[in-house]
Amino acid sequence: MTERGTRENPEANPFETLRKIRFEYLGFSFFWAVTFIALWASSYCIPDANAYNWFNSVEKILVAAIPLAIAFIYRNRLSVLPSWCIPVAGVTLGVGTICAFLGLYVPAHSLALALVAALLLGVANALFFLLWQTFFAAVGPERASLYIPLTATISVVLYVIALVLPVEAALVLAGIVLPGIATWCLKRSLNTTEVYRFSVDAVAYHQVVLKLWRPTFCVVTFAFVWQMLSRITTTTMTVSFTLFGFACAAAILAAFALFSGKTLHLLRIYQMLFPVVTGAFLLLPFLGGAYGNVLLAFVMFGFEIVNLSLIMVIAEAAHQERLSPIVIYGISMGAVLAAMASGYFVGGLFSSETISDFARFTGVALGAIYLLSLALFFIFRRKNETFDDEMTETVATVSTGQESAFESFEQRAHELADTHGLSTREGELLELLVRGHSVVSISERLFISQNTVRGHMKNIYRKLGIHSKKELLDMIDPDR
Repeated sequence: MTERGTRENPEANPFETLRKIRFEYLGFSFFWAVTFIALWASSYCIPDANAYNWFNSVEKILVAAIPLAIAFIYRNRLSVLPSWCIPVAGVTLGVGTICAFLGLYVPAHSLALALVAALLLGVANALFFLLWQTFFAAVGPERASLYIPLTATISVVLYVIALVLPVEAALVLAGIVLPGIATWCLKRSLNTTEVYRFSVDAVAYHQVVLKLWRPTFCVVTFAFVWQMLSRITTTTMTVSFTLFGFACAAAILAAFALFSGKTLHLLRIYQMLFPVVTGAFLLLPFLGGAYGNVLLAFVMFGFEIVNLSLIMVIAEAAHQERLSPIVIYGISMGAVLAAMASGYFVGGLFSSETISDFARFTGVALGAIYLLSLALFFIFRRKNETFDDEMTETVATVSTGQESAFESFEQRAHELADTHGLSTREGELLELLVRGHSVVSISERLFISQNTVRGHMKNIYRKLGIHSKKELLDMIDPDR
């Protein structure tokens, strides 16, 4: 359960990898595109501002509450969601989107249509995310790390296509065609993939949630800031700027998954994003309130980078620990979705003139920077807590204790990994072993449970033909 995974074969041709992807495995993109179109339709077709606010409020509450409720219900069950949830998800997605469009044609009933659309889309979003998370956990982290950002990128393309169509054609596309394809793809994907039976282990769930709290906290912070900012920056261009940030984030992660074999750490991503996003906030005094939509795109970009990465982390955690992705997703992403709802309501506390009130908007921006800094503080605080212990373990295990020796040992470890066919994850763990890290230390660094570390160690020993860490160190340094 790293903070992100790697491609199964980093030497493979990226275009060959794309060619081999089955069409149904990209079905997440059709669902996601419908949600974007429904968001646009609600802002364009619901003329009553009060009805529009009700739509957003109810939909956001349900999207957060349903996964949390299902996680609670399924925490002690072996099964996944029943198969009838698939057509229910498809029908509620299509009908909910049609109701959002109908506000344009029946303005007198816009509030009722908005509430029905919010209810149906809230249910559809929650079910589709949970069901697709089951698929991503089943196929493994290597493929999930490609499918998730790739489908997100495709969804933006489909959304843009819908925008250039007449409203009636967009209604048919988003209300009937895309939900039907999304439902078929989901059913087909789950049927053609062996969905393993998940274990019931309250202790394991507790360990995984504890491992995920730091990356989850980072995403929660971004989610709150983004939704708060989007609420007070609402203009006719808000959705377009938001989707632009989303598209950039998804495209970067998809390209990384295709062309790089390295591990992408969520916390390191946050550390790199922090100066970029906060720098965008600091431009506000020079560019003024009209800069709000550009700032929103920056924040959306940062949020989706870490948000998509967290979805990948959850899939990997469930896959490696054989735990229900429904439960892990419900807890971790439920917290993120709840933060989004909270940010939306907090943003609503500001008056509609906030965006033009330079002093107040600057205060909001400074508050957002403070929240992002708080998450960064927790990252460094945790890192400092474990640094001394890790160094002690390293010095005690490796006799030289010098960085040059570490480099030599790491090179030998890479040679052993290549010679004996170790996977990317096993090679990563082998490198930490030869540097002297304990099971506990490796577990903390890679965000996996100690049982998973021991399982990887057994596989490494078996492939190397050894039975202990002492024999491993003898292979690395025969003269020690």
